[in-house]
Amino acid sequence: MATRHGNDYLPGRDDVFDKARTADGETVTAGRYPVLYVPDAWDVWSMLALTVPGLEHRRMDTDGIRTVWLLHPDGSWARATGRWTDSPEVHQSGPRRL
Repeated sequence: MATRHGNDYLPGRDDVFDKARTADGETVTAGRYPVLYVPDAWDVWSMLALTVPGLEHRRMDTDGIRTVWLLHPDGSWARATGRWTDSPEVHQSGPRRL
């Protein structure tokens, strides 16, 4: 994972997050696995960092429902929302599928 500090610390992807927070994606599917917050799984995080560099990860847990977002500088985003081990609903939009 890239480390950053000081004046060169890149800004967050708030512009992409504003769209991804509630928008319907261009593609909406059902996920095959429970919602995973990528930074909690170093093996998945490492693989994504190599295949899609620059991703930002965000998460929200509310009343047993987890939502995670993958945000990319090119404007691509993915949002998965699910309860515990249920299949999540996945929304994706932008130039690439995350």
